Amino acid sequence: MDGSATLACTEPFIRYELGPTGTIYRCCSGWLPYECGNLLTDSIEEILNNKNFLMIADSMRSGGLKLCSTACNIKAASLNYDRETLLIKEPFQLCDKSLVDEKSKSLRKKFFLNYDFSCNLACPSCRDKSIMVKLGQEETLYQVVKTHAKAKELIQYFLDIGDDVEISITGTGDPFASPTFYNYLCELADTTYNNLSISLVTNANLMTPERLDRIKPLWNSIKHISISIDASTEKTYNIVRKQGNFSKLKENLDYMESLYNSGITTMQWWTYYTVQTANYKEIADFADWVWQYKNINKIGYTIAQRWYHNDKQYKDLIGGIDKVELKTLIEEIRSNYKDKNIESVVDFGNLLNYVKPDYDEKIFIFQSEA
Repeated sequence: MDGSATLACTEPFIRYELGPTGTIYRCCSGWLPYECGNLLTDSIEEILNNKNFLMIADSMRSGGLKLCSTACNIKAASLNYDRETLLIKEPFQLCDKSLVDEKSKSLRKKFFLNYDFSCNLACPSCRDKSIMVKLGQEETLYQVVKTHAKAKELIQYFLDIGDDVEISITGTGDPFASPTFYNYLCELADTTYNNLSISLVTNANLMTPERLDRIKPLWNSIKHISISIDASTEKTYNIVRKQGNFSKLKENLDYMESLYNSGITTMQWWTYYTVQTANYKEIADFADWVWQYKNINKIGYTIAQRWYHNDKQYKDLIGGIDKVELKTLIEEIRSNYKDKNIESVVDFGNLLNYVKPDYDEKIFIFQSEA
């Protein structure tokens, strides 16, 4: 069942993933690995008319998401999507290929600030050591500072012409651990933009009441907070979230919920669970735990991707997942939460393809079909 042939994705038309050394990708670089300009060398006009972007746009208009990796959650859904039976909910990023330009114009521009790897944790699914850009690392720090300055110029261009803009901080570190990103949040909190929204991606260990309160003017602009947890027990958390503090995490989640329950803010959060050998048995228990929070609105699951890992490291990371057991746990979640319109509140992403007996796991290494 492949309903993708007539579908296109809006993400490359509206998304700017800004990486180290100024690189620009128009989707997740692991899923659509074509560099589309550079902040440090290209003008804004050159970025908007980059030849790789124009190639991607033309490919999208022809349908089929041909340049995208099947490891992408959106493409994974398109491959399982059937317009007759609606067995899989069509992701909002997808539309008929003939409508992709029109739909993209109605959507906000999205900027993913992924050029500072500073994080307070050292999760095996992401990195093999702690990374914190700081004084004493002049070359790396200078690169981050230069890239950040150019990223702000690009974002400001779209804000000034009146486009709706969403800034996502960050897919490579933590916005509350990185001085560059947290200072930027404080800077934005001291300015008023009616066309700006914020998305935060964090492990929430440093998302303390004090740090949240400092950016209080941004609360109404925060579209959502994506919190990575990846465990339902402290024992597993200590394995998959190295250097994290499970008790502090829960304290910070409780503070957010208290703000929501008291009506002070409408901020909600959602979580992506990175499935790996060490934690796959807890995916159902995790859903039971986090759905106790009244201000959570979505859970997403995804198989851990291959980032820094060599062959042995990646095999150790996901090689112990029992697909039959994982499929049973997916069905358990569906059964437990069928009254919640499951496909709207739980995104199983690439798990649905991964558990198929004939699924080729090499797709998590190879970048695309091209």
